[in-house]
Amino acid sequence: MLRFLVLPGCVRRSFLYVATVAKVTLLGMHLALVLAACDDVAEEEFRWEGEVGQATEADIAGWTPFVEVRIGEYSPHSFLVDTGAPLTHADTAIYDLDGLVEGDFDAFGLRFYDRPIVPIALFGDEEACDGTQRGGLLGGDVLRAFSLAGDYLSGKLWLFDELAGDVPTEAEVGAAATVPMQVRGGGRFRVGDDDVVDVPATRVVVDLDVEGVTVPMLLDTGASYVSISPTLVDLDDGRPTLGEIAIRTARGEEQIRVTRLRSVAPGGAAEVASVPAIVLPDDDLLAAISDEAGVALRGLLGGSYLREFVFVIDYPAEELRLARYAEADHIDRREFIGPGFDVEPCGDGFYVGEIYEDTGVGDDHDIRVGDRVIAIGGETLAGKSTVEVEDLYRGVAPGTVLAFRLNRWEGDDEDRPDGTEDLEILDLLPDYR
Repeated sequence: MLRFLVLPGCVRRSFLYVATVAKVTLLGMHLALVLAACDDVAEEEFRWEGEVGQATEADIAGWTPFVEVRIGEYSPHSFLVDTGAPLTHADTAIYDLDGLVEGDFDAFGLRFYDRPIVPIALFGDEEACDGTQRGGLLGGDVLRAFSLAGDYLSGKLWLFDELAGDVPTEAEVGAAATVPMQVRGGGRFRVGDDDVVDVPATRVVVDLDVEGVTVPMLLDTGASYVSISPTLVDLDDGRPTLGEIAIRTARGEEQIRVTRLRSVAPGGAAEVASVPAIVLPDDDLLAAISDEAGVALRGLLGGSYLREFVFVIDYPAEELRLARYAEADHIDRREFIGPGFDVEPCGDGFYVGEIYEDTGVGDDHDIRVGDRVIAIGGETLAGKSTVEVEDLYRGVAPGTVLAFRLNRWEGDDEDRPDGTEDLEILDLLPDYR
């Protein structure tokens, strides 16, 4: 289901920064304050060395890719490879940087010299449940010099300065479709209170066919899901809709909805049906990026589409190449089947994550975020992998009732005795074609 949450310490909610709307708001509204037109920005010297084309291990979390980055003398940390961010950002929970700096860092087997690095509070000082501490974002001012290739099935990314043939992946794929894209935007950005930095064009804009309507979208590897303007589709036409779900943005807590799009096809090619998508609260969240890019963006082309392909985002050639997986074994098509809440792995246990409204869970059962799930359908979860636990409830037909045994969280000093709740398994976001 939606991976908006981590449960650090398994006791409290914390919104994961890769949640689409939070990222768009923070980068689009706080940082992308363009002070001058792109034409006023001189072309920068871009210095790097090393052998391009090295297969780089990537952690694909929530359909967004993280790779290891080492800044200066700091130890390596996991950075989100983010085509939607114009600059590279370092989390202040890890990096002690006094405002905007120019520094060297290593990633993809390459060394980059004198790159602007923006300190910002991103992921906080909390660790994810696997002990990983995310370090920041690797942004478009670096990526724009290369062809970025991704294979989420194999968990690999590459940077090429020129890719003449196919991506050197072992995954079985079909013939690649080539879609034109534009690298737009750039300008003079205010970062924080005092710093100003000149940024080249980094915004990747693709014309996207959404259910027969062609609209400009931002291609964003840092977005977990395709995300759309609330005016792009009719949510009352019978399509499945899940929400409202609370997310944290720079404007405070807001509500989003999740739906499915009947079809999505960049440039009218490489169509994917029944694509999970986030419906943005309003068009204002993309206003700053639209102004910078010089086009009225209607959403983000994110991970719920890109996961279907080995892709190449070729900045110099302004082409997007998409080779569809023959077997997309990394995608669980049952991802929205469940008990009305997310069962989140954390440490050596599993916990209640997001609780979805209109499922009856929050109203009819004493279940809260942070409760530990001890057993499902009479089977203890101790020692089971995430896939094994998900199979316990995704492997039954919707409508089946399963017993969920809970160790209830008493973090609010409440007396909530442990117990068992009988819950109907639901298809929260049915297929839509």
